[in-house]
Amino acid sequence: MIACPELLVKPAQDAFIPIPENLEDYDVEEYPHWHVYLMLQLGSSMPDARAHFHNAHVVSRISDEDIFDLTGNDAINRGFKVGYSYETHSRGHHIAILWVIAVVCIISTIFYILR
Repeated sequence: MIACPELLVKPAQDAFIPIPENLEDYDVEEYPHWHVYLMLQLGSSMPDARAHFHNAHVVSRISDEDIFDLTGNDAINRGFKVGYSYETHSRGHHIAILWVIAVVCIISTIFYILR
């Protein structure tokens, strides 16, 4: 799981997704592929350590016309990798991930309220 937008810059660059200067405060209309990649990838479980690189390429192949209508199921049907590989994660790791997701949700909610 990735919790920081900075960790998605390299995969997005490799997939030729335009990246805003400010990774968290940007015009969604100007950077739609970055926005969708960020929303789908941040906090999502990954079946392997390089899934976010693969997922960047999946998002980059979506047309400008279709990018705003994309759903999570559409992304998965197009090849977006999400989910755990139970062979590579221990039970303690799962608990840690749940805590990180909870903290990210709380922080995001606080920032949303304070806007």
